[in-house]
Amino acid sequence: MRLHRALATAGRRALFLDTLAVARPEVGADAAGRPTAAWLEWDADRAVAAGALAAAASAYEEALAAGGDPTRLLLKLADLRFLAGDAAGERELRERIYGSLQGRPAAVEPPSPPGGVR
Repeated sequence: MRLHRALATAGRRALFLDTLAVARPEVGADAAGRPTAAWLEWDADRAVAAGALAAAASAYEEALAAGGDPTRLLLKLADLRFLAGDAAGERELRERIYGSLQGRPAAVEPPSPPGGVR
């Protein structure tokens, strides 16, 4: 069973890497020669697949600065912070998307129905 799981995991990883190779953006630079946000995000996704998390974080931040989709990029950065064990940094990024992640107040006991029977 372990061999089957290992092969299945290796197959999924290979499929993921093949998908990244196919999903490469067509245009790699803007008119000024700077990499586009899509290109930078693609590079970051490849770095994650290769296990280079620091390089991926840097590329995601560059993509964000280049005008990439902030929600998607912040979620990817939050995931990297989680993998790095930075819970405070992860929370900060997720709160930029979802708002406060503080727990809601304790639920109020609903009123008893007429007659006192529950």
